[in-house]
Amino acid sequence: MKKRLTVEGMTCGKCVTNVKIALQGVHGVDNVDVHLKSQIVVVDGTDSVNDKEMKCAIEDAGYIVEKIEQA
Repeated sequence: MKKRLTVEGMTCGKCVTNVKIALQGVHGVDNVDVHLKSQIVVVDGTDSVNDKEMKCAIEDAGYIVEKIEQA
């Protein structure tokens, strides 16, 4: 499974790290690539990865998830 998330509020390298750490804590997430300039996060993982859990993890870290779609 590969998902592409549009995440608002990332402004620096620390934000990239925060989003990666938040998503790596979600069950089933294997890899996270954060693209700061485009505000896109690509997540690879098992089919059991839940969109709601990813969204909550990112929002708990202080960012806004605008969209989640299949990549």
